[in-house]
Amino acid sequence: MPQDWLVLESKQAKRLPKVAKELQVQATQTGEREVKQRVTQLVTQQVKAQAPAVITAQMKAKVSADPSLMQDQTQFRALQQQVTTQVTASLTRKVTKQVEAKELPKIKQQVTAKAKSKLIQTLRQELE
Repeated sequence: MPQDWLVLESKQAKRLPKVAKELQVQATQTGEREVKQRVTQLVTQQVKAQAPAVITAQMKAKVSADPSLMQDQTQFRALQQQVTTQVTASLTRKVTKQVEAKELPKIKQQVTAKAKSKLIQTLRQELE
């Protein structure tokens, strides 16, 4: 008999729809949180990896265009903060679109498989 089948007594079978519905709602909410968390984690990792090179390149370009920026550290730091904020926001949008297009289906599939397995296991425990 397949692992994901349940063998129930009639009393358990009567409770099954209610228990299954409750567990499915919980599994859906947990799954959605996990998908969001995984996407956020992936986006954050990629932005942290890409941002320093982009920020450095933009700062070099701005300093080349206006060498006087190197004279005033306060102005330089303010510009650096502005560039960092802009680059981070831009990269976050770009990487989020890429992750959602390429990785999201795979992540959802993994989370769904895990949730299904856990749901079946929990159903068995609930109905014992």
